[in-house]
Amino acid sequence: MKLLKPIFVKRWITENKYINYVFDINVNNNYTNAIIIAEYIFRDVNINDILNKIAYYIFDYETKIGNNISYPFYFWSSNNINKSLMFNIKNILWKGYDPNPFKSNNRDSHLLKEPIEYEYIDDIFDIDYINIVFYNNEYITILVCSKDFPVRLTPSQDR
Repeated sequence: MKLLKPIFVKRWITENKYINYVFDINVNNNYTNAIIIAEYIFRDVNINDILNKIAYYIFDYETKIGNNISYPFYFWSSNNINKSLMFNIKNILWKGYDPNPFKSNNRDSHLLKEPIEYEYIDDIFDIDYINIVFYNNEYITILVCSKDFPVRLTPSQDR
């Protein structure tokens, strides 16, 4: 495993609009239409630590330029593998659930209020392309699952 290779992140604003970020310290690499975050992201660390670090750098960058984003955040995979990168849900009750929050449906379901059993993923980070959305995105329902927040499904229309 190469410990320092670029990580490509799509920070989703709406279902069809996103900002590209690239985490890469190599100044010789050129990227078009992407914001470069020149920080070390070592891949020999557990996935939750890396996702927290990525979210922090995006949050820090966007708040410095005046964008209004807020925690918590949610990550899911890119490419053809559509899964949460932060946790596994033991028993999915909500029939409208999709790991990609923009594809979730049935957001008025009473099952959104049910407790969720989950387990954090402790794997080593070995992914090149990932997606992130922050809580203040008004167009989606996200699964909030963090040590700092109670575990619940949060429909955006209830805020």
